[in-house]
Amino acid sequence: MKSHFLFAPLLLAFASSANAEQTVQELEYRSAFEGYQAYSDSEIQNWPKANQLVDEIGGWRVYAREPYEDQEKDKPASAQDPSKTRSHNHGGAQ
Repeated sequence: MKSHFLFAPLLLAFASSANAEQTVQELEYRSAFEGYQAYSDSEIQNWPKANQLVDEIGGWRVYAREPYEDQEKDKPASAQDPSKTRSHNHGGAQ
């Protein structure tokens, strides 16, 4: 009866290798460096003029606000300002 247990792993190995041959997929290799662009220095600019331009635009606060303005544009009108669409009365007198 022990002889049956010796052949079981061999049968399983053979069955799994037969199934593996049927499910082999062709892999496509793509290098992570494909399309790599080396760093290049940007053109040197006049710092006072660059600072003046930023000041005219509105300073760093405008740049910090830009990503949030894009998100607000993507939301439906009812979700943009929750204070206009619903009021919360948490037990307080109005």
